[in-house]
Amino acid sequence: MALVAALEAKDPHTERHSTQVAIYAEHLATAAGIGSAEVEVLVIAALLHDIGKIAVPDAILLKPGRLTPPEFEIIKLHPARGVEILRRMGFLERELPLVLHHHEWFNGRGYPAGLSGEAIPLGARILQVADCIDAMLSPRTYKKAIGVEEAIAELHRWRGIQFDPDIADSAVAMLERQPEEALEICPGLVSVMGIAAETTPWPVPSLALRNEFAYVGLGRAAIAH
Repeated sequence: MALVAALEAKDPHTERHSTQVAIYAEHLATAAGIGSAEVEVLVIAALLHDIGKIAVPDAILLKPGRLTPPEFEIIKLHPARGVEILRRMGFLERELPLVLHHHEWFNGRGYPAGLSGEAIPLGARILQVADCIDAMLSPRTYKKAIGVEEAIAELHRWRGIQFDPDIADSAVAMLERQPEEALEICPGLVSVMGIAAETTPWPVPSLALRNEFAYVGLGRAAIAH
């Protein structure tokens, strides 16, 4: 997708992140019994969830160190900026709530609206988990990637706090099932992107979201901003 390519050109740390999040999200959605039409909406939203970072100044987006509180407040605007960009396209209305709310926490401490529990769209709750899985398993300029076992521990730790408990449990099962085997790219992703079916290593340590506020007393599960 051209928009995803534009974001990756702006920030090389997002390379493959959107695709990897879409893979995780489709697996979690399928496990949740979501229908194929809704899964496709979720996959598109996953591919575009960070597009609002195009509007973030390079000095903040590409900063190698920890963000200051004012800088983090600017980063927190990216879901709303993404919705502004995507709304102009005129055909992504179903994806917009998922992009807007993918940083909401199950306990209401997320952003931008502070929604909690089932008030958060299901697709956004899935994106929150998928986003954080890839962020935890990905290296940063200021930290190493953590392993699958440690990521599983963080999913347990933040279950019901940051993450929908059922989706967190599903993610743990997903990671425990085949942590070192190849994972086929999902049919929904193949359909949306128009690519040939292929495999990708499980888990792929893509250079994903930067989150300088990963450790503000919230644990490693909070590393996706």
